[in-house]
Amino acid sequence: MPEKPKSVVNKELANKIVSRYQTARNWREPLKQKWDDFYDLYRGVLDSATKRMWQANIFVPYSFSTIETIVPRLVAGRPQIDVIPREEGDTDYARVQNYLIDYQWDQCDMDKLLPDIVRQMLIYGTSIVKIYWDKRVETVEEEVEIDPDLPELGNQKVKTEKTTKNQPVVEMVDLYDFFWDPKGFDIDSCGWVAHRTYRSYDYLLKMQKQGLYKNVALLEKDKNRPFKGETDKVTRTNALGTTDPQNYSGGSDKEANIELIEYWEDNRVVTIANRSVVIRDDKNPFAHGKKPFVRFIDQSVPKEFCGIGELEPIETLQKELNDMRNQRMDNASLILNRMWLVANGAGVDEDELVSDVGGVIHTDKIEGVQPLYPPEIPNSSYREETLIKADIQQTTGITDYTKGVASDALANETATGISMMQEAGNARIKLKMMNIEMGIREIGKLFISLNKQFIDEETVIRILGEGSPRWLLVKPDEIKDNFDLMVESAPRLLENDAIAKRQALELFQMFANDPLIDQLELRRYILEAFNAKNIDKLLGKQQTPTGEQVDLGQIPLTNPPGGVPGIGQGKDLNQSGIMQKAQQK
Repeated sequence: MPEKPKSVVNKELANKIVSRYQTARNWREPLKQKWDDFYDLYRGVLDSATKRMWQANIFVPYSFSTIETIVPRLVAGRPQIDVIPREEGDTDYARVQNYLIDYQWDQCDMDKLLPDIVRQMLIYGTSIVKIYWDKRVETVEEEVEIDPDLPELGNQKVKTEKTTKNQPVVEMVDLYDFFWDPKGFDIDSCGWVAHRTYRSYDYLLKMQKQGLYKNVALLEKDKNRPFKGETDKVTRTNALGTTDPQNYSGGSDKEANIELIEYWEDNRVVTIANRSVVIRDDKNPFAHGKKPFVRFIDQSVPKEFCGIGELEPIETLQKELNDMRNQRMDNASLILNRMWLVANGAGVDEDELVSDVGGVIHTDKIEGVQPLYPPEIPNSSYREETLIKADIQQTTGITDYTKGVASDALANETATGISMMQEAGNARIKLKMMNIEMGIREIGKLFISLNKQFIDEETVIRILGEGSPRWLLVKPDEIKDNFDLMVESAPRLLENDAIAKRQALELFQMFANDPLIDQLELRRYILEAFNAKNIDKLLGKQQTPTGEQVDLGQIPLTNPPGGVPGIGQGKDLNQSGIMQKAQQK
């Protein structure tokens, strides 16, 4: 059978991928509608179409408060990523990858990006990031000596190619722009995934010159007009009163008017422009042979791709809270701006029936005009609001005490009960930390593979630590990828650090007078737990007020009144002072 013309093959390929995209988009539509609702809850958007002009339209920002209370507890500081060798001889190679990942974390601006990744995860239940390699080579002019042996000849300008960027890139994907195989329940189990973006014609031409795209000329007719396809984000933008940016066009080649569907299988990548033109059809360019995406999940549902966020379980409670608050405000408006009973023939100008300072109502019959007093909302409505807030707090595990404010919803709880609720909430936070750590671990694995594949020349990286920065020359033959990763989030590190300090002090109090315990090593253990610097100097010989040189390791310890450990019965040296000095240093 003769081979089909290439243009026909591309047409069939485009139709096949667009069909899969449309199927996934239609299947995902109910989820997208839920995402719209969650976005409104987070942004405090109320539907005012059914409200009368005088009615209250207040949104109690409880959903926003819940999300923004959790975010800093999950990403307060940089996570610790440790590269662990699988073989005994790979320790040095693992250390190189560790330094590389730490340096690339800074270059990718992950400290700024991670809170947004987590925020999207908490709002919608799922967050997607894309990891790829970006190498940029630019032609630059440099002045070099014409002849180093004859400097009097001067310099000449020479064009050379210079690598300006050669590193992994982490991009947070808008969940509205991500589509997946409906039969899959995670990235690996999906037969395919797709990422939708919008690019300018000028950008596509530039990428074609670099060898990434082809057939860009077929899109020239569309370069000055926006693509009129479905836009899933219209509802989200309209909720804030803005217009879909795709409706704007200034006729510039630099405007992002062209829709791209980047379709990924494990061994293939295809890009379709404006759902008609195949501008890329390549093998997977990455040696790891995976789709270059990582999924973050808030609360997972077995065998489902999307997780449950913080707002889904409290959606109806948030709406009930809004209704309760607005009903009370409407009742107050009716009391302050009351209705009137007017007898027929009383000669009343109804335009004067407005509550106003110094207002006058003209009438032929005084008894013909009577105010109508609406009943007040009972005090039980305030208790109802407290119950609603308590339901939200029990659902999310984020109490008012977690937020650092007093709580009416928990006013009847004992201190022990509140402590138990906080512990339960902390357990849920720890589970979220574990989910984030798993996502970061996947990012780290992709980093290791990309480093092995793409770093083909010597690279100098900066190592930050105590003192001045150091510089490390990394050679391609020093980069391996046969490692495991261990990730520990910053909040967990802080918690473990606090526990270690508390345990060290308890240990000190238990064994301060024990002659079988090496007192010098006991002090060293405590100072290390408090991350003290210059420990050897602190544990060296100290001079007593009498001028005697005393070795701290040989001084017997006692517990003075008040339970604070002392040294030499609290006369010669003060251990708490040494601890403070160690912490200050």
